[in-house]
Amino acid sequence: MKHTFRALIISALLLLPLRVAGIEQQQEERPTLHISLAPDSILIGDRAVMKVEVEKDFTQVVNPPQFENNTIGGTIEILAIDPIDTVEIATRRHRITYNYVLTSFEEGTFSLSNFPALYLDKNITDTLYAPESIALTVGTLSVDTLNTTIYDIKAPIETPLLLGEFQGYVETIFLAGIVLAAIIYLIVNRKRKEKTEQTKALPTEPPHLKAIRELEALHNQKIWQNNKHKLYYTRLTDILREYLLGRYEIRALEMTSDEIMDAVKGITLSAKNSADLNKILRLADYVKFAKHIPTPEENEEAYYAAYYFVEETKQVAEQVTGEPKEMVVDITPAAVEDKKSE
Repeated sequence: MKHTFRALIISALLLLPLRVAGIEQQQEERPTLHISLAPDSILIGDRAVMKVEVEKDFTQVVNPPQFENNTIGGTIEILAIDPIDTVEIATRRHRITYNYVLTSFEEGTFSLSNFPALYLDKNITDTLYAPESIALTVGTLSVDTLNTTIYDIKAPIETPLLLGEFQGYVETIFLAGIVLAAIIYLIVNRKRKEKTEQTKALPTEPPHLKAIRELEALHNQKIWQNNKHKLYYTRLTDILREYLLGRYEIRALEMTSDEIMDAVKGITLSAKNSADLNKILRLADYVKFAKHIPTPEENEEAYYAAYYFVEETKQVAEQVTGEPKEMVVDITPAAVEDKKSE
């Protein structure tokens, strides 16, 4: 029993240096964090570079210092972070370098120490701090107001406007105007020719032929027979209004019944034609606006009154009823006796 206890004590004493060496080795393998600044003194708006170096085992994870809103202490701004540089310094050791580009627009000296970096290794989570203590000094240029005269901003010098300064613009605008005018002229002229050709190709139909054709088509549609009295009289009066426009140039489509009857007083119409037109317009107004339901006889009478109004007022082409004057020969007995006496 004594020999066994003695053997355990000897084994413990022999293993103690190895455990101490292992602890030291573990402490040596802990990541390290260092920071430096160059330059450490700048003018307002200039730049400085803060270098953060991390040495660690390749299996360890160390996050670089993080700064909220890309500012340090609210006065130092981080303009950019250069690409990360990694260098292998031993078999399992790497050196990672982070370069922060800094600037400031406030005068003073600002501390850049004690930045934490998160360290992760297996079951270990810890925070690393750099041992260096650095500061950035931001200064301004001093102005000797006693020996320096400050002048107001000088106004721009007024110089005369030269032709060469805008001659090129004038020529360009002039040429562009000519080209644009030529294009517009060609387009308008082409449309005018097309319209003229279409007008020549399609002979103008006499207004009475169009009115008769539309009246017959209306009569064949049997609209009022289907109790569509308002539609029937609307179409009937529209045909007469279009006829008055084409025949007498009376803008009847835009007139009331009273205005149409006043307008036809200036043209030659028989009493019957005038009375028929007035009767048709009045009856149509009763149907369209007073909801009057006409009888079948009234519907037929309105159709035939409109038909004969167009037939009796249409423009008749002039016809030649005899030969020219120089071809007329007087063969009366008196004329023959006069010829013999001569």
